[in-house]
Amino acid sequence: LTITIIICRDIVNGEPVDAADHFDAANKLWGRLRIEGLPTQTHTDVMWLWEGQVVYNYTMPMKVSVQTARASLDMTQAGGIWPGHWELRLEIGGATIASKLFTVGATAPETQVVTAEPPAPDFAAPGYTLVVCRDVSDQQPVDPADSFEAVSEVSAVLTVPEARAADTIVATWWRGEDVIVTTTWTGTGATSVAFRLVAAEGTVLAPGQYRIEGKTADRLLGSKSFTVR
Repeated sequence: LTITIIICRDIVNGEPVDAADHFDAANKLWGRLRIEGLPTQTHTDVMWLWEGQVVYNYTMPMKVSVQTARASLDMTQAGGIWPGHWELRLEIGGATIASKLFTVGATAPETQVVTAEPPAPDFAAPGYTLVVCRDVSDQQPVDPADSFEAVSEVSAVLTVPEARAADTIVATWWRGEDVIVTTTWTGTGATSVAFRLVAAEGTVLAPGQYRIEGKTADRLLGSKSFTVR
């Protein structure tokens, strides 16, 4: 399962315009969603949250195996989008499968309140491996590395034991001690799971120290750090 969420001021010809993680002010914002790997006819709950509270939500059916969709947050009648911490979240059956944080107004992204625990040091549970790489081909890592320069996306491959291939795994990408995005993968029997971290359209990932960790509801499976220059 691969999901990309981009927050932007507009979408033109299917492409995001003025994508960012922080907006000084706005009456309307868009979320561009690309979902790959969900069965057709799956119904996904799309939710906009402000300071942890659901403001708008609706259900979106998967019509094709690779679906690009858009979600709008229009608060023109409310005098503009409320300042504070926002989240665009996708859920299936009450379980989060992807989430994107952003801020509006005077609050800068660095002050986002994240409830997740600080990232763990490099680690792999027995029987698991976690590799960070430039790309993935047939669920295998391509050009694995610990450092990347001027890249628009980075991938990670988590290998799991066959006996645990049905587990639900949550992948969390960090930059420093801030969560960037989370993705939930529901086990389908595959022993190799790929996750992607993608920058806003037309940009590259910000330089810094990054980390990805994969875990089940009660167990850390792997954690891997890397640098973007």
